[in-house]
Amino acid sequence: MAENSLNGPLGPGDRAPEVVLDAIAHDGKIALHEFRGRNPVLIGIFRGLHCPFCRRQIAAFSRIDGALRERGVETIAVVNTPVERARLYFRFHPLPNVIAASDPERVSHRAFGLPNLVFTENETDWPRKVGMNLAATMRIDLPGELPGPMHPDAAAEILNKRDGYAMTEADQRIRAKS
Repeated sequence: MAENSLNGPLGPGDRAPEVVLDAIAHDGKIALHEFRGRNPVLIGIFRGLHCPFCRRQIAAFSRIDGALRERGVETIAVVNTPVERARLYFRFHPLPNVIAASDPERVSHRAFGLPNLVFTENETDWPRKVGMNLAATMRIDLPGELPGPMHPDAAAEILNKRDGYAMTEADQRIRAKS
């Protein structure tokens, strides 16, 4: 697939790019062009399973799938996690009816015009760059899951421990790229 040179993300009604990714639930590929002319498709593109916040959003995505299907909308969840790691995770945390695809090289992010957030020392140009000086002031608040608002790294550590999610070398590589 050719690299997309979009200056920003696609909008409602824009034609989805041609993307082919590894299927997670089975061997084979998921090609977006196979959905053309059928039903509308909602594609959730997530940083990866290493991110506890993404894992929660994927679970929420799965919970709305039934209501969307009733309205004729199919769902596809794309994670920037290597396919074997994703298959292991979803074996224990299945997504009923949601089509899931692996995209560790972030092909879908680029094709849909999504920025790759880069962390810098102190330069912020949202949504492309965030200075660590600004990131240090951010707080995550998930009532019922966290004891209170806290730094994203501390929140991630607590949530990973609660979820029993052990970061692997593959997770670290994907985290460094995203």
